[in-house]
Amino acid sequence: MHTNWSDGTESVESMVEAAQALGYEYVAITDHSKSLKVARGLSETRLFKQLEILRRLRDRFPGIHVLSGIELEILKDGNLDYPDTVLSHLDIVVASVHSAFGQPEDVMTSRIVKAIQSGSVDIIAHPTGRVLGRRLGYDVDMDTVIQEAARHNVAWRLTRTLKEWTWTLCGRERQRKPALTSSSTQTLIIRMSFVSCHTAWMSQDAHGLNSPT
Repeated sequence: MHTNWSDGTESVESMVEAAQALGYEYVAITDHSKSLKVARGLSETRLFKQLEILRRLRDRFPGIHVLSGIELEILKDGNLDYPDTVLSHLDIVVASVHSAFGQPEDVMTSRIVKAIQSGSVDIIAHPTGRVLGRRLGYDVDMDTVIQEAARHNVAWRLTRTLKEWTWTLCGRERQRKPALTSSSTQTLIIRMSFVSCHTAWMSQDAHGLNSPT
């Protein structure tokens, strides 16, 4: 989830409090990383300051697991926005593409696959780059992305686009489960993504941060 540390509108504390009030077992704070300047992405210094706040919140909210994370930029060459020495301090790393959407399909596919193969990424966010009504996304070979994700035990974070849900069904057949997480930026919309799994006709064993396993 994003907070007002990057492009969200509410504090870390408010988001954790809202998640606990909804009965969630887990909440992951994953603000944007430094290269996404339009979203006030976190420098390494700001990230470590946020980690200190999360440590204190764990003591204040013992009824919910507060995970530290980041939505990490996959750079144009497939490298990651932070080095492993920084990522090793986090509980969960979500990686995504927000730049150079015009790259050819083979280049974009190699870019995402490189992030998957890095060993530092847990989830690939919005793997098609599409936002309904706003953005068409980029050209990418999702067959290859799904295959590599399965091989390296990397999930992908779903948005509410038909194309990504379709790929979810394909991935399910290959034993690759998606992460049913939320990129909520306000407490009001925290509950959205977990309703969406029914849209994809998915079984209850789909992996979400609030699943009991």
